[in-house]
Amino acid sequence: MSTKVIVRVIIGAIIVTLLVIIYIFQREKLQNETQTSSDMSVAQETKQTEEQTESSIATDRLKSMAESIESLEDAVATQQKFIDKLSEETEVSATKEPEISGQKILADAHIRGPAFSTSATSYSAMNTFVNIVCSAKCTLWIDFYTTSKNDTANNVNTYGIFLNGQDQSLSSQAIMPVVNGAVPISLSGAISTNAGTHTVEIRAKTSGGTLQTDTSFLKVLAIERL
Repeated sequence: MSTKVIVRVIIGAIIVTLLVIIYIFQREKLQNETQTSSDMSVAQETKQTEEQTESSIATDRLKSMAESIESLEDAVATQQKFIDKLSEETEVSATKEPEISGQKILADAHIRGPAFSTSATSYSAMNTFVNIVCSAKCTLWIDFYTTSKNDTANNVNTYGIFLNGQDQSLSSQAIMPVVNGAVPISLSGAISTNAGTHTVEIRAKTSGGTLQTDTSFLKVLAIERL
């Protein structure tokens, strides 16, 4: 075989090889482009789905907010109606003579008591009292409130009602579980009495240690007694 033939065969083989390589390269490129296009399509669909989901969530939240606002507006309207009605009733009652269950309030008195302390085991005056005038036979309705302390734990602090210096056997007490720990105490009572000026007083005592009262409030109503 001559040299020219051998060279032609080699050149032909090289050309065939290059054509095969070019074909393989073009096919892989086409596949990559197809795959990329498919991936982009999937990504777009995913994005659209996410956007639709977010839109749906946002719509639900707006709907929920709108319903909450509507409920709040209804509550405010209801409350305003109640306030208006209460105001009307207050205006009507203000034009009438004060009364409780058909009985007139003859007088009222109230006082804020001073700070007080005692170690006495019998009643001591707290300087918390009011003078009230009954123009006729009356019932004295008494309300007392305080916060009580004791510098020793587990002692009992007691508060009692006195009328014109006499113990009315109306009292309220509490055990002081913590040293100097404030305990709320309230005391209410009704006392029937005759016309005249009466002194309603609160006194206090303790079973031990030192009773302490920072602030107290006493209110008395004189109600006509038929």
